[in-house]
Amino acid sequence: MNKSKSNSLLNAASVFKADSVFKVARLAFATSAVATSMLAVSVGSAWSQVTLDAASQALYDKAAQEIPGLPVEIFAGAQKEGELTIYRVGYDFPGIIFPEFKKLFPFIAITEFEATVAPLLQRFSAEARSGRNVADVVMNAIPGAVNALDKEGLIAHYKPTSADAIKTGFREGAYYPFDRIMLCNAYNSDLVTDAQAAGLGSWNAIGDLQWTGKVGINRMAAGGVTALAYTFVDKEKPTDFETLIVKQDALLFPSVPTMIERLASGGISVAFFANDGNLHKLKRAGAPLKWKCPTPGLVLNDFQFIPAKAPHPNAARLWIEFMLSKKGQQLVNEGLGLGPARIDVADKRAVTGEAWYQAPAELYSFSWDEVDKGLEGVRAKWDAAAGKARLAN
Repeated sequence: MNKSKSNSLLNAASVFKADSVFKVARLAFATSAVATSMLAVSVGSAWSQVTLDAASQALYDKAAQEIPGLPVEIFAGAQKEGELTIYRVGYDFPGIIFPEFKKLFPFIAITEFEATVAPLLQRFSAEARSGRNVADVVMNAIPGAVNALDKEGLIAHYKPTSADAIKTGFREGAYYPFDRIMLCNAYNSDLVTDAQAAGLGSWNAIGDLQWTGKVGINRMAAGGVTALAYTFVDKEKPTDFETLIVKQDALLFPSVPTMIERLASGGISVAFFANDGNLHKLKRAGAPLKWKCPTPGLVLNDFQFIPAKAPHPNAARLWIEFMLSKKGQQLVNEGLGLGPARIDVADKRAVTGEAWYQAPAELYSFSWDEVDKGLEGVRAKWDAAAGKARLAN
């Protein structure tokens, strides 16, 4: 290397170093100016200092009791952002989760958009690809589609402090589940007696013609629920699609919530592959619903991710931390009526003690990669039978 080029590189390095030192010093001055207390936190491989005033320190200390290890820089960043936009699924987050989150983080204003999983993903992906960055957190249940978005670079990576308590349903760094959903066979207890419903405790019931004209199922397009359910039908063969759809004269619904609402109102007597979270929601509201979850148990998760260009990334991380904390998981379980995603949080839903309730003795073993690979073939078989079926409004 010639001497002039070497000097140029050294000068450039010196400028970069000086500029970096100036920026660090400026940041330290700005943060220390308002400090009444100081906490040292690790950022990457270096150490920096985040400061909180007395009121903020008190809020942080309270939050850290519920979320041990909560990074103070996330708290401070979220406090500065002050907003959070959540694209959510249809459980009672406004009534159960949001108020408890606001108790810990009163400085966060929440904006929400509710839809089922497929429309949520369609809206987010369309916005992200067009450069409209609106959502801070997106909930979903279709791993294959979200994995593709991750490969496209549309998802931020963040590992929550409680990640080690989550053993299934996650993609390392990209998304983590906040619940555990069981697929069950449900019935309207005003129309079907417990004795008549006894057979619903087996997956063979989905081919039982006694429910002809009285049963509802979901269309193939209805998210991760149907991908798992109909892959199970195709692989394990408790019945075939012709019997499930055509011979039983099943009514096909566009979403699980719509199907369960129709079941609760008496429009159908039985629903196959019903999401137990939606069932709990309506039963607590007084709907005449009961259900059995056969062996092997078909379990999947609702999960959430942070978009790569989320407008309020620290508020998004704060939300994820709260939802996966023990406090958040207890609210998900006892408040929303969903199974907890964490292995160290017990399922305390009252329904689990009812005489009519049946939980699976073991769970079905599968991987979403396998489901995704076989989905085109399953859909072809489904479509061949569904073309002859009745569609619900």
